[in-house]
Amino acid sequence: MEGESGLDSPSLTFGEYADEMCSYYMSIGVPEKEYWYGDPTHLKYYIRAHEINNEQKSYDMWLQGLYIHNAVGVVLHNSFAKKGTTPEKYMEKPIRVTPLSDAEKKRNAEIERQKIIANLTAWGRAWERRSK
Repeated sequence: MEGESGLDSPSLTFGEYADEMCSYYMSIGVPEKEYWYGDPTHLKYYIRAHEINNEQKSYDMWLQGLYIHNAVGVVLHNSFAKKGTTPEKYMEKPIRVTPLSDAEKKRNAEIERQKIIANLTAWGRAWERRSK
């Protein structure tokens, strides 16, 4: 914990150090009673939970930036595209953060298969029309 609150001075007593560190631990979610009267070995779990929360917040902000980047990219593409160009579309689905279940994978594979069949069928019909 040394350096976390700028307490590098060896002249502090344990009581003074504990008083100084109380505000740090309260800021990461340790209840005051837990800090003073609880098991001190549990404090490491609060520190780890705080680190995990910070990592999650950082990831959430990164993901939000990705959405904003995509939205701005779509707007810029559509604004500066030549006439007759197919407009770019915003993402149809949200970015998936959790892994897909087997049922979702099968459903998505079937949807993708149906799209491919529809595209090939349309391509075949267009080819037939041109051939006549």
